Amino acid sequence: MKTYKLLTLLMFVSTLYVGCSDDYLDEAPSKSQGVVPTTIEDIAGLLNDLRVFSQENSSELIYSTDDFGINIDYFNADVNEFTAPVAHEYTWNTEFPALDARGTRVWNGEWKKIFNANLVLLALNDVEGTVQEKANLKAEAHFIRAYSYFLLANTYCLSLKGNEQEMGLPIKRSTSYEETLERASLQDTYDFITEDLEEALKINRQLEKFNGLDRIWRASTVAVNGFAARYYLALHDYEKAQKYAQDALNEKSTLINFNTDIVETSIIVNIESDGDPSTSETAEIYNGDYIVNTSVINDIFYWTEAYYNREMSSPIGQLWPSEDLLSTYNASYDLRYKHFVVENLSYLRGSDGIGLPLYSQSGYQTVFNHLISGPTAAEMLLIKAECQIRQGSWADGLQTANVLRANRMDVNAPADVINLSGTSQSDALVKVLEERRRELPFVLRWYDLKRYNSNEDPSDDVDNITRNFYPYSQVTIDHNSSLQTYTLPKGSRRYAHPIPNQEIITSGGVIKQNEY
Repeated sequence: MKTYKLLTLLMFVSTLYVGCSDDYLDEAPSKSQGVVPTTIEDIAGLLNDLRVFSQENSSELIYSTDDFGINIDYFNADVNEFTAPVAHEYTWNTEFPALDARGTRVWNGEWKKIFNANLVLLALNDVEGTVQEKANLKAEAHFIRAYSYFLLANTYCLSLKGNEQEMGLPIKRSTSYEETLERASLQDTYDFITEDLEEALKINRQLEKFNGLDRIWRASTVAVNGFAARYYLALHDYEKAQKYAQDALNEKSTLINFNTDIVETSIIVNIESDGDPSTSETAEIYNGDYIVNTSVINDIFYWTEAYYNREMSSPIGQLWPSEDLLSTYNASYDLRYKHFVVENLSYLRGSDGIGLPLYSQSGYQTVFNHLISGPTAAEMLLIKAECQIRQGSWADGLQTANVLRANRMDVNAPADVINLSGTSQSDALVKVLEERRRELPFVLRWYDLKRYNSNEDPSDDVDNITRNFYPYSQVTIDHNSSLQTYTLPKGSRRYAHPIPNQEIITSGGVIKQNEY
């Protein structure tokens, strides 16, 4: 199968998912031929394609945060567990990720979404349909484009505040490959996102049902409001972020009670030292959590808190939480720890097919083996709580956060464990930001690190993230050498990941690489 540079050529022809059936229109991409939707049904089929619109294949956003941790003892026990590309992202290398084809997945994936959104906007000029149908589809296309631009900006660009004239992203308003590929300023990029969001907020379609499930794979008022809350939180506009979070909660505030709505299974494994059966011991590993009263295990559409389906997964198949992240949980009473933190998960990752690693490493595994990265009711409560605190209503903010904790903590826990309490605005902020980290690990931590370090409140700054790991080349990790210390300081230009070199080459140098 050939690979095409989606942004540079901008002639990728999307696979069309017609309705909710398995009928696809699959054409080869070229500069002269394209599949343009000609009916409202064609456009709906395009937007229903989960393979295109749901996945966020971003190793950059997972491995670069302080939520992810490679324990050296575990790595030494199984040196095949982590590859050099993981080490590159883990230590914020700016040379090798640009050369790695895997690093193009989020770049290509989001530009494909943007191209399809522009394709919808183009097709709407010629298709027949009611005024309301076409208006909603237009708003949905602007929503998709805004969402993808925001993700790309957070991955490949610096924080907006203080960097307004730094390089942003190419602005693509159409499917034409004749549009310039020159990177606009970061301010112009965010102005473009804001314009798209304003158009998206005109959507007049509440969350619909399909076969008894919320149709979270399509845009709706609650999805757009949820994204708007996330967006304005990143811009430090706490008044707007709180407004849109509340608007979303007014439409849908459903929470999953971890005491009653999730159950778990466990398996017993034998642990052998160096593959020697005579040293065998047993360990119980909890996994396979699923939602009660569903016949389909690991189906993300049963996560009733979700507003819009976006999913993130780890390319290496597992998520390894850092000790820093694990230390934020109350292991005795926090049911997120019980259901999602899998102690001894490393015992299932045997090395060389002989014996299981000697070192016990905890993993993080959600109900669906994917991380829910789209907006949810839980995220809205946390946005609302944070905005209340930052605007002075810190006691109200704690109360808002406790609505979530009532559904996350063991019902048998003491009241002062279930409920957060504080003595001041700064104390309340620390506790709610910790709660946000516990609830939303990996998926939004990179966004949060960037906004904490760029706002006017120094109390939430994360000054340095430090790793101890081995040296490496583009393709190998030198685990026989001494450990090195890698540091990501506050304000580092490495908070903007490098753009894939192949995009720069095929653009003829029009797309410029980040400067470090």
